[in-house]
Amino acid sequence: MVQPLVGLGVELQHRFVPDSDVVRQLGGYLELGLGFAVSKHVRLQVILGADLMVLGGPGFGFGPRLGGGFRF
Repeated sequence: MVQPLVGLGVELQHRFVPDSDVVRQLGGYLELGLGFAVSKHVRLQVILGADLMVLGGPGFGFGPRLGGGFRF
């Protein structure tokens, strides 16, 4: 079984940069992807996420994510 995935949210990121102060950014994100059932309880996920930071270093970014999930 293949399931579409959609996510939307707000995030507060903390980035630790060597020889610098901690960078804190606030923004929102949108995720689109697919979940693939491997078995009754296990699935793999392929997601492309995009984010827009509005405070603490405004900017746009995106990146792929691979993940897994377990259903009880």
